[in-house]
Amino acid sequence: MVFVKGGAFNMGSPRFAPDAKPTHKVLLDSYYISKFEITNQDFVLFLNNGECTWFLDSLINIKHKYSSIKYSNKRFYVIKGAERYPVTRVSFDGAKAYCAWLSNTTKKKYRLPTEAEWEYAARGGVKSRGYLFAGSNNAEEVSWHDKTALYVGGDDDQQNEVGLKKGNELGIYDMSGNVGEWCEDWFDDDYYERSAKRNPVNKVIDKRFGALKVVRGGSWRDLPMVCSVFYRMQAFTYETKPILGIRVVREAD
Repeated sequence: MVFVKGGAFNMGSPRFAPDAKPTHKVLLDSYYISKFEITNQDFVLFLNNGECTWFLDSLINIKHKYSSIKYSNKRFYVIKGAERYPVTRVSFDGAKAYCAWLSNTTKKKYRLPTEAEWEYAARGGVKSRGYLFAGSNNAEEVSWHDKTALYVGGDDDQQNEVGLKKGNELGIYDMSGNVGEWCEDWFDDDYYERSAKRNPVNKVIDKRFGALKVVRGGSWRDLPMVCSVFYRMQAFTYETKPILGIRVVREAD
């Protein structure tokens, strides 16, 4: 886990993405965020110890032919060579269940990042140099996206092992590209117009969109701009796409 010292920053962008406007000042308390995306190896520990077999399908899709996690002889396992790849095809409920299990196991408070916490960490927190992507203005340095991940179409996973690209100013990896990361907030395209200034989190479902949660960071099949630090994505809570993964936050003591 990487410590993110609290502070103020300008969230959003006046350019490129309409739902990233307006740029607005946000103040956050300190927290910890995972250095890497949660891996298959991490998630299998939860699956084998979290007593979740009976509602597995609502958490993760391991039946897909490209899933790196399999089930045999009453145990979950990761296919050889995929241990340090980010876990994918995880629903929002799966991400929340992982956080709950981790909290119970460690007796520390783990959860998904709020959208503001995610963006602040991606930008480098108090050490931010104002990069477009998490750690660079050059997407190729820090991101697995539709060109660097060799994505040619279809549903074949093209994510890469975590931590292979350059980290950002705080030493956090893959916040641009590789897999999109679930956030705690409900998605609302004009939330920035009325969000709180301190520790904001959108807890209200917008009837226009339904059960859509914010997803951040872009993925291996997205254009570089989608992998920028301000770009907002969304997914229904039940979706288990090959581009959806997890990064967690631990509350500071």
